[in-house]
Amino acid sequence: MKYFISILILLCLPVLCFGESMKFVNAQKLGDEFDAKFSWGSTNHEFSLSAKGILSPESQAEARLLQLPIEEIEYVDRLSAQKYDTDLLLAIETSDGDGGRGVICRIKWPQNSILWCQKIPGFNVHASSSMGSIYIGAIGILSRINPNNGKYIWEHSGLYQNDDTLNVVCFSSENDKHVIFDATSGIQGNAAKQITLDRNTGKIIRKSDIGTVSVCR
Repeated sequence: MKYFISILILLCLPVLCFGESMKFVNAQKLGDEFDAKFSWGSTNHEFSLSAKGILSPESQAEARLLQLPIEEIEYVDRLSAQKYDTDLLLAIETSDGDGGRGVICRIKWPQNSILWCQKIPGFNVHASSSMGSIYIGAIGILSRINPNNGKYIWEHSGLYQNDDTLNVVCFSSENDKHVIFDATSGIQGNAAKQITLDRNTGKIIRKSDIGTVSVCR
């Protein structure tokens, strides 16, 4: 029986696995300037993203360029990508040299068009999808986003002003009632925390110290 369950997990059949937690996979920066190349999905569609937010499929047959909402003075500093249903989710972090922010976009595929983009008012952006929602963690930010339209279901921001543990925040787990985020100051050896929220309302229920463990990898 255990062997059978393990085989199902390895196969990750869409009917069984859709809605389960899937961490974003970080794309790699190439060279001194950002020109990330990444692939996603079972057919390994390959893309590149320029420092100015131009998304381009590598295949000549899919050569439509797509400009993501990057301000003129900004450049892409970090990128994460994940398949969601048949679409592509991109979480990117931008910088203007002095500060940074995030933006998450759902890209329709194979149309290669933007379904929606949502700005994240902070850096250290981490994003995960789980149980039909998208969870965003950033510096002092906890939020839940509707994957169909990109709108916030709930959001907490500015939390780092009261607690520097919340410099790096990421989704950990959820059930029907609660969602849990992990948080750390980002400094090795400092204590990490778990923040438990009401899944529907976003109300913070408790913060628990979890020791000096590595979170948000």
